[in-house]
Amino acid sequence: MSENQPVKTHCRVEYESNGTKVSVDVSYEIAKTLCETQNADRNAQERDRYHGVLSADAAYRGISGDSNASHWDALGGNLAAIQAHEEDAREKEIREVAYELLDEALANLRAEDVRVVHSLFFDGLTLRACGELLGVSHTAVRKRRTRIIRELYEQILAMVESLDEDQIEELSRLYDIGVCHE
Repeated sequence: MSENQPVKTHCRVEYESNGTKVSVDVSYEIAKTLCETQNADRNAQERDRYHGVLSADAAYRGISGDSNASHWDALGGNLAAIQAHEEDAREKEIREVAYELLDEALANLRAEDVRVVHSLFFDGLTLRACGELLGVSHTAVRKRRTRIIRELYEQILAMVESLDEDQIEELSRLYDIGVCHE
């Protein structure tokens, strides 16, 4: 390039949008990048047409034809969503198993112990407030809570052993249940 020639800083780019030709001025770098992208897209389409295949990195036009994503981007996003949905469904299933185990263990407690559990864990009362409700000291409530939690833990562990290996593994992943299995 000679010193007398001006450096090109802007270009006019024409493209079609919704059936209408549009013309805009953009920087030279943007125009260059756009041309390179269009050429790569055109080459990928030609390669795919020649070989009769669909390249995962070829431009994906989608249903509307407006997408600039590659087939891989579109497929990868869908696969990730499907996998996340399957994982959510599996986690929900395992949580339901855990709730069933807890419900069964709670059903085996004495009525007075169930009242302590509900007051502390479901109603959110403090040890002191629970003690006032039951007519005992907060120290007595703390001791009951410790005993009840131990009983629930032992009952749930006994019930977990009857589950299949996959359920035990999933429960162990979601909750610290302290189950060792081989």
